[in-house]
Amino acid sequence: MDNFKTLYNFLEFSKNNKKYTDPVANNIKSALKIFEHELTEEEAGSIDLAQQNIEEIFLGVVGHNKQKSIASLNAYKARVIRVMQDYQKYGKNPSKMQTWEPK
Repeated sequence: MDNFKTLYNFLEFSKNNKKYTDPVANNIKSALKIFEHELTEEEAGSIDLAQQNIEEIFLGVVGHNKQKSIASLNAYKARVIRVMQDYQKYGKNPSKMQTWEPK
């Protein structure tokens, strides 16, 4: 089972392989940091569980980041979901990364 911190390694590996540009990777990393603070121990230990509970986690993010606009927080959520989905497709089997066409 892959833990949430695995996403940071995947993000760096993906950036180094030109799947994310530097600005996109930095934005995703910022979003991961914000969401990471809201994870339970179980969610931190499982990307699958964190992905499954993303809406509940998002409620905690909103509650603890009242200084940020809801538009910004929704953008952070979209970035976290994106990297989780990319990880599921390409991170679990890095050989698939070669066929990944970045958006």
